Amino acid sequence: VGSNTLGSNALDATVRPNYIEVTDDQSFEIAPASIGTWGAEDFSLEVTLAGSGLGDHFPPGSDRGVLFVRSSETSAPYTGPKAVLFSDGNVAFSLRDDDALSADSGITNFNAPHTLTFTRSGNTLAFFADGVLKGSHTMTQTANASLYASAPLRFACDNEDPRERNLAFRFTSILLDTWRPPPSPT
Repeated sequence: VGSNTLGSNALDATVRPNYIEVTDDQSFEIAPASIGTWGAEDFSLEVTLAGSGLGDHFPPGSDRGVLFVRSSETSAPYTGPKAVLFSDGNVAFSLRDDDALSADSGITNFNAPHTLTFTRSGNTLAFFADGVLKGSHTMTQTANASLYASAPLRFACDNEDPRERNLAFRFTSILLDTWRPPPSPT
């Protein structure tokens, strides 16, 4: 997995196969050429967040922020892998906004480290928080991969404007896999 610079927010990371250790708390992206068709087939994306010491985690005047997004669309249904974290702990995960998994992460303390895992297996999306299955959803809409294949995979920012909806979380690690089994539910 490769990386590039998003505006003035340089990705400061140590790269190993399918794993990125991030030491910058700003938004960043992985270039389309580096990620290929990721999202078009079964996948797993795991992020570990450590929010301590970063102040307000959500953008001013907003109750949500984009954890990750890969879409080139600028209007609904925003086709492509996407996860949004809400200030009440809810999470929305989708390949199309009109066919999303919504779940309560159970996270009440955003200053503690948390590992969030998002998986796609066939038409089923699943979300885990700290190793516990929080929700699954069978998609009924088709997500046309050609609508996001040329888009970068962005973290902590909106797909339309990388300065929008930044989350003030430190991503301490990101694991991308084409597919690996989700954590065992506990």
